[in-house]
Amino acid sequence: MGDIFISPAYQIKRVLIEKIRANTYNPNRTAPPEFRLLERSILEDGYTMPIVCYYIRKRIFMRLLMDFIAIWS
Repeated sequence: MGDIFISPAYQIKRVLIEKIRANTYNPNRTAPPEFRLLERSILEDGYTMPIVCYYIRKRIFMRLLMDFIAIWS
């Protein structure tokens, strides 16, 4: 019997915010009205979904995937 594949989606880990850096490449931009709604939603409800990151071993920090960058700054 072979190894069972476990999706990375099930490998959730907590990461200190200090170890997260924004990905400098992001072709996506959020329009100002939607950005304000998103900001209000986060302030009122907190984050309602996890932030997806990938690990860079040499630098000892995580990188955010592109879609979160719009609300990072």
